[in-house]
Amino acid sequence: MPWEPGSLSFKQFDSNTGDTGGSMIGNLNRDTVGTVGAQYVITCKDIFDCDIAGMEGDSAPILWVESGSARLYTQDPGGEHSGDGRIVGMNTLIYMKYGAWAPKLQQRQADGTIIESISIKRLASINGMKKVIQTMVFGVCSVIVYKQTNDIIKFNFNYANKRDESNSVWQGDGAENGVVAVQVDYGTMVTGS
Repeated sequence: MPWEPGSLSFKQFDSNTGDTGGSMIGNLNRDTVGTVGAQYVITCKDIFDCDIAGMEGDSAPILWVESGSARLYTQDPGGEHSGDGRIVGMNTLIYMKYGAWAPKLQQRQADGTIIESISIKRLASINGMKKVIQTMVFGVCSVIVYKQTNDIIKFNFNYANKRDESNSVWQGDGAENGVVAVQVDYGTMVTGS
């Protein structure tokens, strides 16, 4: 399906007939600011399989993503910190439409299968050009929670390491101004950019 500036549309795939001309099941248009409309795409080998122009074949659109980290210590009344102060990656939460990937995610949760890498890209249409403005890559992942409400699935995964990369894009001509990134291995606590 071709890219349409400001939206990401996808259709139901009929696995029995191979028909991709099914009914429209989604149209994403989030975080619109000026001429920028952001969408999110998840990529993971052997799980996702949506045909999105300009993305790898192992990708699918997502509706919502929540990710973060936390530092484990408390501050006492005297201003001192207690605890080891480690940073831990918080379980990433994904909301997306049900698709052929749902049983695959449930199977990996049931088996406890480690997923080598999950990538989430934030895309924007900037003056009619598709640009990746953020990429999060999670390594050594496990699906820990799977839920379904109507045709929306929600799943959490944990991970051992994460890289978050922001591509600075100037909106005038869509030219990239540079990359800012951080990488953390939560097992060894080694960080970098």
